[in-house]
Amino acid sequence: MDSLDDIPPAPKKAGPSDAAAAKPASPPASAGPETPGPVLPAQDRRGADLYACLLTSPHAAATIASRDAAAAKALPGVVDIFFASDLDDRNRLRPLRPDEPLLAEGAAYFWGQPVAVIVALDEASALAARDAVRVDYHPAQSILDVEHAIAMQSYHGDAVSISRGDPEKAITEAPHRFAGKLDIGSQLPLPRDTLSARAVPDDDGGLAVWTAAEVPSRVRTAVAAGLKIPESQVALHGMPIAGATGGRQTEAALVATLAALAAQRARQPVALRIDPAAATALTAKRHAVRASFRAGYDNDGRLLSADVELSIDGGWIVGDSNAALDQMILHADGAYFVPHFRVTGRLCRTHHVTGAALPAEGAAQGSLVMEEILTRIANRLGLSPAKVRDLNLYRETGNRHSTHYGQPVDCEALQRVWNTLIGHSEFEARRERIDDWNRQNPCYKRGIAAVPVKFGLGDTRSDRNQAMVLIQLLLDGSVCVRLGCIDNGDGLPLRIAEEAARQFGIPAHGVSVRCGDPNLTPHMTARIGANTVSLMRRAVADACDQLKQRLRPIAAQLLAAGGMAEIDAETIRFAGGRIAA
Repeated sequence: MDSLDDIPPAPKKAGPSDAAAAKPASPPASAGPETPGPVLPAQDRRGADLYACLLTSPHAAATIASRDAAAAKALPGVVDIFFASDLDDRNRLRPLRPDEPLLAEGAAYFWGQPVAVIVALDEASALAARDAVRVDYHPAQSILDVEHAIAMQSYHGDAVSISRGDPEKAITEAPHRFAGKLDIGSQLPLPRDTLSARAVPDDDGGLAVWTAAEVPSRVRTAVAAGLKIPESQVALHGMPIAGATGGRQTEAALVATLAALAAQRARQPVALRIDPAAATALTAKRHAVRASFRAGYDNDGRLLSADVELSIDGGWIVGDSNAALDQMILHADGAYFVPHFRVTGRLCRTHHVTGAALPAEGAAQGSLVMEEILTRIANRLGLSPAKVRDLNLYRETGNRHSTHYGQPVDCEALQRVWNTLIGHSEFEARRERIDDWNRQNPCYKRGIAAVPVKFGLGDTRSDRNQAMVLIQLLLDGSVCVRLGCIDNGDGLPLRIAEEAARQFGIPAHGVSVRCGDPNLTPHMTARIGANTVSLMRRAVADACDQLKQRLRPIAAQLLAAGGMAEIDAETIRFAGGRIAA
């Protein structure tokens, strides 16, 4: 089942309370191929679920002069139509982005921004009503790229800068110098499923929500805030998602909250499905960047000084863009030591949907700028780009082992990995053969490159550097591990099972791993970033240690009761499926 429309009808009609009582399908227990999503439960939709769709802005920038839904509400099958004015102070995506309205208020700030929610008995009625809603837009001047934002001085807040040494003086005194620009485009994550959510109210004022989200706990928090009910009254069922790419974090919360509001107003189950075109407009993209830089270097290709300015497309609101800006500034040195270095970043305000926290967001763009600088140095001097990179790597000698923000670098590991890569790949020999080929073939060219990477694990937001697991020891000796994250098909459950099995000294098949149930693990961790696996493994190890500390005194008593001499509980080991002293 790839969408809400694929849910088969049940044999009998069910009311809202019946729908709320039904249990969702279980998520995958272990690693495997990527799971298509969202796989929603086969609840009764024949006469039970209402269908909801969005009316979105056709303009990137416009004021909204008036709204008229009278004709649309008179159409057959239409149940409800609501705008921002009908939600009052609930029209905010709290607490994730308190400055972001769920529905456009007095103006629209990007193409595809939701303006109204239409609820009807079926899809055809909802779409007909959407076409009948009249909204009077007054288009305004839009800012659609970073260059235009710079010209208009359209920014979110002030610039952020980190500096070491005296870049201006060092560039002026360098034997060689140059200035340049680099435009890094945006990127759209394309999950195989579209944005959708299903909300079923219950008789106690709460509701159950089904949706495919990368961080289900954030969805529950947003839904509870939007409905002004305690989080404990929101039963969230996170469904499998086809690859965690960053496009299902805040967007899923927005869609689920709108579906929940529609269900609360109608007091019936509501299924909200965003069509692919509208979902593309709502889905956050990777941040586009314009980098301007000046650099000074010597005859050998050693970078002596650099001054980098990063202008980032921050969209219409800040959202996650501040964190992306931080990562760009912290990774602007790449894997290289620059004696005199300054990096400055600014968030540009444009009429785009705000940027997303995609894999390596900020780190990729920041590192790419430094790689471009070194490539241009190599081309200007006629040197091998790989040799120029090797010359500028962080090193223990010559006080070249500290970043521009003062963190020491493990230079020995960096140099060892780089030398191993160049040596084992026979890089220089292959490059010479490629050069020979290119000289003899004017049309078809080949290339080869090697790039060192220094990637900082973790997030600049401390709340993102946490993980939660729940471990249950069952009577038959098997172990159930519940992870506070979704399973995106990358093999994490298998690695967690191996870690838990190693901790308790049991076979891996004796460990069951479950993912993505925020009702059991309320704190959920995003799957974006290489630190997720490390965080989860450490959380599992910590939980296993706590359980073993509780078990050791009991095991010591049982062993003593069995005739063994008194033993120290700390000497008890868990290995080979047994507990022994």
